[in-house]
Amino acid sequence: MLKPRFYTATCVAIGALADGAVALGGAPNMEAAGPGGGSLRAPGLKPDERTRILVLASPHLGQQIPVDAQWDGLDGLLDALVRYQPDLIAVETLSGDLIESYQRSKPVYDDVLQAFAGETLAVGKAGQQGAQVDRRGASEQASAMLASFEGKPLDSISHAERKRAAFLLAAAYELPSAALQWSYLPVEQRVADEVVSSEVAVALTGTLSSHNEVTALGIALAARMRLQRLQGVDDQSDALFQLRSGEQLMRELSQSPELARLQDSLLIKELPGRLQKHAATGDWLGLYRWMNTPAYAAGDVDAQWHIFHRTRLASGLDRRRAGLWEVRNLRIAANIRTAAAEFNAKRALVIIGASHKPFLDAYLQAMMDVVVADAESVLGR
Repeated sequence: MLKPRFYTATCVAIGALADGAVALGGAPNMEAAGPGGGSLRAPGLKPDERTRILVLASPHLGQQIPVDAQWDGLDGLLDALVRYQPDLIAVETLSGDLIESYQRSKPVYDDVLQAFAGETLAVGKAGQQGAQVDRRGASEQASAMLASFEGKPLDSISHAERKRAAFLLAAAYELPSAALQWSYLPVEQRVADEVVSSEVAVALTGTLSSHNEVTALGIALAARMRLQRLQGVDDQSDALFQLRSGEQLMRELSQSPELARLQDSLLIKELPGRLQKHAATGDWLGLYRWMNTPAYAAGDVDAQWHIFHRTRLASGLDRRRAGLWEVRNLRIAANIRTAAAEFNAKRALVIIGASHKPFLDAYLQAMMDVVVADAESVLGR
């Protein structure tokens, strides 16, 4: 078994902490710059006409928080997010389109798919077989059904329609959206039948019982807002590097004094205690307030990413690691912008690992009609 210090350093080297397992800062108040904050700003739009995007830095609840935590306390955080009134919710999962793209690149992305979309693929293939449809056909049918649901009272949509939508979304590799549709059904209706196979029904029920942030925040909030789907915006541009070069990078980093300095960062000294305290008290709103501050973002970037500009490894693997992390976030930002444009979102919420937030805030703020929402104003002080 790896000792804690070695394990933590290893995770930093290969990027496991980068998805939000560790973070010490939030983002600067991007909204303060106003509509004139960048040369690309569209001058014809008023501030309230721009697409507002809140990037919510989150720990990975399913990995970092014990299952016996005070989960009821999440209601306070959800209440604050309801007040933000998002009309689009994005989460850190791969989209069905990207999963299919990775599949076409076999065997290059086989390990990546297994690591980041294994369950989604298994459930999706079961759904495709049951519905006798391919992934793209399932996506098209599901989208048409969800469009027909828009604006209707919940009780006007039949259980059979909900089940069909959930089944098609699962077949389209959109597991969070499938689970959202499943959550709209009465508990006694969340069972297999002639519409939904047993494998898919069990998987959707299991997804709803998860305490990860996709379910506990994304699906729960989408249900409160009566939304029809969530958007998967993750990208794994850096995953192949991690799989192929992570161990070598760790060996080289272990010889650098910068690695020892990491042990004195807030990343190691403060975060674990905060997670333990907030999990025990149920003060999730307090935890998320802290994780979405500028100080948190600055500490995280310095500890996890600027370290790679100080180590100066002869192999150059450190600079490659940092550069590919930027590439991943640029693509996530593009996915967010695509979803916001496609669905004409006025207020989008992105629930994502904390280490992504400072990068996404910076990239999104540079866009013509995007305003990056200030998390402090949403979550309160």
